[in-house]
Order: sequence, then C-alpha cells, then structure tokens
Amino acid sequence: MLPRRVRNALRSPGRSLAWLVNDLRPPVALAVRPDFTLRCPRNAAAHAFHLQTQDPEQAAEFDDFRRELRGLPRVALVDIGCHFGIFCFAAAHDAGPSARAIAVDPSREAAQMVRRIAALNGWTPQVSFLSAAAGDREGVLELVETGAIGAGYLVQPHGHPPSERTRVPVHTLDTLAARLGEAPTVVKIDVESFELEVLRGGPQTLAGARPLLFIELHNAMMRERGVDPAAVLDQLAAYGYDRLHLGGEAIGRDALLGRDIVRVYGGPGGP
Repeated sequence: MLPRRVRNALRSPGRSLAWLVNDLRPPVALAVRPDFTLRCPRNAAAHAFHLQTQDPEQAAEFDDFRRELRGLPRVALVDIGCHFGIFCFAAAHDAGPSARAIAVDPSREAAQMVRRIAALNGWTPQVSFLSAAAGDREGVLELVETGAIGAGYLVQPHGHPPSERTRVPVHTLDTLAARLGEAPTVVKIDVESFELEVLRGGPQTLAGARPLLFIELHNAMMRERGVDPAAVLDQLAAYGYDRLHLGGEAIGRDALLGRDIVRVYGGPGGP
C-alpha cells in the first residue's frame, strides 16, 4: 500500500501539483494589514493567511489580538494550534526584537512553514516552533495527516488503521509555557474542540502567570464529542477568566454558548 502522504496527493492531483509549483516559486510580500507586511511562501498566503484578510470573524480576531498586545509591557506568547503562525509573526512584528513566541502544532507542513517564514523575515530569534499537541497530561496522541489537500491540518482518526496514523507528543500548557523560557504574557488556543483538555493542563500558567488569553470556542464540535461547552467557561472562571470579550465588548455566557464557534479574549477579571 502506498504511504498516506502519497495517497493524499493522489486524491487531489491538481491541488497537490499547484501546491508543489507554488512551493517552488519565490515568496511573496503579503500585506496582511496596511502596517503589517510579511514575506511568505505562496501556499501560506493562499491557504492560511487569507483568512485574516477575507473572513470577517477571523479578521476581527486578528485585529483584537494586535490591539490588545499593544497594551502589554512585553510580549511572550504561547500559540497552541498555531498552524502557519501568523499570530506569532504579528507579535514579532508589532513588539519588535524583545518579543518571544513559541508556535505549537503537530503538523509537518506547519513546522516547515513557520520556520521558513521566520527565516524570511528575520524573526527566527523571536519565534520558535515545537511539533506537538496540547492536552491535560503529558503523553502521545495519534492523528491523521491531510497533507497539501488539507493545508497541512491533522485530524482525529475515524477507523483509520495504525499504519495511517501519525504519533505526536502531547504536552500540557504548563509544560509549553516552561519551554518559552519566561512567564507568558499571552496564550492563544485554537484546538478544534479540545479547549477543555488544554485548559486543564494549565493551572500554573493561567492561575499563576495570569496571561492575556485568546481562545477559539468550538461549541458545536465539543457537543459532537459529548463535551459540554459550559465546562470550558466554568474552567476559565475557576482560573479567574470570568469576563470574555469580542471586538472590544464584553460577551455574556448565553451569547458565548449560543454560537457554533466564537473567538474571544480576556484576562483574569477582564482584558
């Protein structure tokens, strides 16, 4: 049987060929915002960073992120589920040489992209990458690669045989924060319905360092997994994050739970 990465390419040969051709072409200068341009491979621009310019909700989240970081005395970011790392690069651009970010993702495509973009823009001293997932305990997780046709994302196995699965290390948020080398001032979590597990792995970070927190709440996906999204809000409140915001305005519990996906932020007691 052909390896999964080969079969992924063959499932969509046109898209796979386009990905390969784009990967061989020179990088582009992408104007994400009028004051923020970065050099990146064409596939990053086409298959990831367009979301921060074309999708209204994700563009608003990105603007919230940049605005809130400007009020911090220093920027030390743990970005869990970073994909191609645009939030890390915004932190490096906006906060300058003193910024530090650790980009965390289990995807091999993400690892290559983040490292390439950091090098292209001179941000390697500021942005490091760790190939891992996050959870409520240290361990190993089996995931399934989607390859270029899935923009490098990994998904949960559903009947896939062991030969189809990729084993990735799992670290807690507290462990990841320690890898940063200093107390984080910002934590970003985008883990496709595993928010509760990641939060449970971060008591020292969230209750101790008390960073600004950006989190995507995948309520519909949690319910599909049999997880009550209200438990995420309860866990956040237990750490002191009982006021969450969207677009600069406080958003209530019922409004949070009433959305399939909502991207919010806050600090202990408020932003």
